Amino acid sequence: MVVKDMIEDYVTITIPSTGRCNRLAECIQSVDYRNSIIEIGVKSLDDVPLSWAERISVSFTHDFPVPVQIRLAAFSRGFTHILPISDDIVFDPGAIKNAVSALNSAFPDGDGVIGFDIKNMKETDKCPYAFMLIGRKFFNDRLGRVLFNPEYRHFFADVELGEFAERLGRFRKCPEARITHFHPSTGAPADSTHTAGRHEKWVHDKEIYDRGKAKWQGNGSATLAECQRTIQTPA
Repeated sequence: MVVKDMIEDYVTITIPSTGRCNRLAECIQSVDYRNSIIEIGVKSLDDVPLSWAERISVSFTHDFPVPVQIRLAAFSRGFTHILPISDDIVFDPGAIKNAVSALNSAFPDGDGVIGFDIKNMKETDKCPYAFMLIGRKFFNDRLGRVLFNPEYRHFFADVELGEFAERLGRFRKCPEARITHFHPSTGAPADSTHTAGRHEKWVHDKEIYDRGKAKWQGNGSATLAECQRTIQTPA
């Protein structure tokens, strides 16, 4: 295998985390894909699962989850695929490998996005864009190496990206890439991370989503980053 192929098989996993050290440890433990680079963003050392310190790169931040995801993804410098997740998920064995295989099959050049399947959520409740593997070329060329619109705080950034990829014919769902999500929508108890400022952040992010979607859908550009520069300037 040549060096180029080795680089293209790597995945940078980005995880913002606050106050859920045990959940984060379970999440990291479930990452069985050999070519993984794990970047986490936390508020304090208490949030770091020290038993996994050798597997992770840690950044300290007090920002909202979406801006943290943007900064963590930027560490890849465009050399790897990107997998932005939350700390309250667990991968099934082989899930990431299956997603990479699906990406290589559907988009051999990495210019596409693969959706994971949340196995403990009802089909009618699932959002196909909740957890996605973003191909290296898609990240570089379609997103301009800016993972999400930085105006978002917590919600809708992934939905916007997924809908944009779908519009370009660059999105596929991989049923074999399965995860468990410990979220109130799946019956798990809500914790402080789930509830803190939820309503305020949802309202703020929904306004950004509605305004942005109206602009990028009518823009005609194939680069979401170009649309985002417009999105960030209110009409």
